[in-house]
Amino acid sequence: SWLLSSIIGVILGLLSSKLIWKVSFGSEYLANIIRFLISLPRSIHEILWGLLLIQTTGLNIWVPIIAIVIPYSCITARVISDQIDNLDPKPLYALKTAGALPINAFISAYIHKIMPLIITYCGYRFECTLRGAVLLGMFGMGGIGTELELTIRSLQFHELWTSLWLLGIMMFFV
Repeated sequence: SWLLSSIIGVILGLLSSKLIWKVSFGSEYLANIIRFLISLPRSIHEILWGLLLIQTTGLNIWVPIIAIVIPYSCITARVISDQIDNLDPKPLYALKTAGALPINAFISAYIHKIMPLIITYCGYRFECTLRGAVLLGMFGMGGIGTELELTIRSLQFHELWTSLWLLGIMMFFV
């Protein structure tokens, strides 16, 4: 779910960037439409997405994955598009005026500036995905949280604490 949400989020972030649309096509109109369309999925928590998906598709392995992918990809898209829009547009206009294609101009002018942001933010989203997976599992949607819940119900507290310590250490290093 983290990998899918990162890939989809970067793509949606590029598509919802006002700067890219303005330089490429001369209008921000489509960027505003895309931003509006990703605002609703972003505002609904992954637990609600999970419960909605369980009601519509039943409990299967894809429910927690999709429940995390939908809001996280939209959140990632918004952050990336905002960061791109905050960049200075002068280098992009200069390259486009010199005859470069919009995609080539964007890569030449900004890829070195936005790649550290994308890597850092996707790393942060990895930590959030781990926490979300635990939470969804506690609600019976599989994954790490289900294992923790089963150890609590079976009164195997030494296994519970081992799992919690390992999860905490892993999140610390992430």
